[in-house]
Amino acid sequence: MKKLLRNKKGSPLDNLVVAMELFAFAFVLLFLLLSWNKLTTPEVDEAIWDKTTEGGNIKQDAQRAYDQFDNIFVMAYIGLHLGVLVMAYFLRNHPVILVVVFLITLVAAVVFAPLSNVWQETIEDTDDLRTAVSALPKTHFILSNYPKFEIIWLILTGIVMAGVARID
Repeated sequence: MKKLLRNKKGSPLDNLVVAMELFAFAFVLLFLLLSWNKLTTPEVDEAIWDKTTEGGNIKQDAQRAYDQFDNIFVMAYIGLHLGVLVMAYFLRNHPVILVVVFLITLVAAVVFAPLSNVWQETIEDTDDLRTAVSALPKTHFILSNYPKFEIIWLILTGIVMAGVARID
């Protein structure tokens, strides 16, 4: 049991790691949508998808899967952050954790503001990316306001950790 309690999962740094992973995941989804948009142009439709009824069925099934990417990102975003909050609840810590959370929140603001700008600038680069991101409105909203959302998650983690903090 003591070995389990020494594992520091649920710390405020986990929010930073989760946010970085989700940022990369959003770019993977954007790349997949961009690739799919290239495979569904009228020229490719005529050459591949419209030749047989199976091709049309495959295209419809794949399109339904790609239409769910936005919801998948939102579920991953909320689910991973809630997982960090649950782990933070079970983490034994000292009341001084509020100072640490405050410092990590300042670092997060400095880190995530440029990431949000990178997202915006990347989307504005080409028409293809703007078209692909139009299929991800929720993801675009979250990443456009990334610093705000991540600071809120960090403050919630600090509140949870300070609420169960105790001196042993």
